[in-house]
Amino acid sequence: MKKLVAAIIVLTLFSLPAFSQTNTDLDSFKAGLQGFADDMASVLPMNSAVGLNWSDPYIGQFLALPPHFGVGVTTGVTTIPYKTVESVLEKAFNEANADIPDVVKKFGLPLPAVALDARIGGFIWPFDVGVKAGFIPKFAEKAIGDDVKLDYLLLGGDIRYQLMKQRLILPEISLGVGYNYLKGSVAFGGILDNTAIDLSGTPLAPGELFLTSPDFYIEWESHVVDLKAQAGWKLLILQPSVGIGASRGSSSVSGGAQSTLLYDPDGPGGTPPGALTPLQKQQLKTLGYDVDDFGIGVTSEVSGWSYRVFAGLGINILLLKVDVGLQYNLNGRNYGATVGARLQL
Repeated sequence: MKKLVAAIIVLTLFSLPAFSQTNTDLDSFKAGLQGFADDMASVLPMNSAVGLNWSDPYIGQFLALPPHFGVGVTTGVTTIPYKTVESVLEKAFNEANADIPDVVKKFGLPLPAVALDARIGGFIWPFDVGVKAGFIPKFAEKAIGDDVKLDYLLLGGDIRYQLMKQRLILPEISLGVGYNYLKGSVAFGGILDNTAIDLSGTPLAPGELFLTSPDFYIEWESHVVDLKAQAGWKLLILQPSVGIGASRGSSSVSGGAQSTLLYDPDGPGGTPPGALTPLQKQQLKTLGYDVDDFGIGVTSEVSGWSYRVFAGLGINILLLKVDVGLQYNLNGRNYGATVGARLQL
């Protein structure tokens, strides 16, 4: 898990060189971050679906011999389209030639998730109930390094009802409904150099904002109601499955630059920059910016439906169950992948 988090987030997610002096204007800064936040919010519902990605459409009754239940761990990655990354670099930070890894350009920016999951069979009626909790362990967070600050929380659960048992080539089918809560943040230090933001066209013109070697940060929170239908076949030790899902998400995403924020009212070559006054902060907030003495950013709030298709393959060896799954978001045309292992009766 430690290697997964460190490799995906540090080496792949933001393998960028340090930038030189960056000059941009406030409208471009906002447009780049707003687009990034919008696309980020649109893919969070699929990221919240990581965990409980079991190939069994239904695990059986708890009040049986043996009782049916299982507990395990799932790791997964969903992606943000590369055009979003390209946009935030070009517009917000005026950096069009950053050395982005080819895998990110082809498949998108990976957003990882790790979850503990458990499921217990129902009684009388053919249903089961699952719960999950995702987080980043402290030892893994420390292993990433001082330049990356990471926070992540995923809580969720679902209930599934068996519609049909498997009959020869006809699959077992279940319908499910669940709720997921997702919250997290990432702050990256050492990837941006000094940044100057032109305030032309605002009440603070002709001034400039200055940030010294700022951290690039992302914060997100999402509430998701998830509906899904799943079909699966048991073929000796193999269990392929397919399904469709519809998620109603209400998400909030913030992104921007964190550093001591200074303001030069006269623009380049003017008086030494100083702190913004409360009135000037309020003027920027009225324009749609999150601003304080320690940074400036943009928040996007998105609510709506997203739809996905998914497929998986389970390998059942006695009590050990291993699942590999793929997801595809029909709205954002982005991908997801999961690998899980559990002990299950």
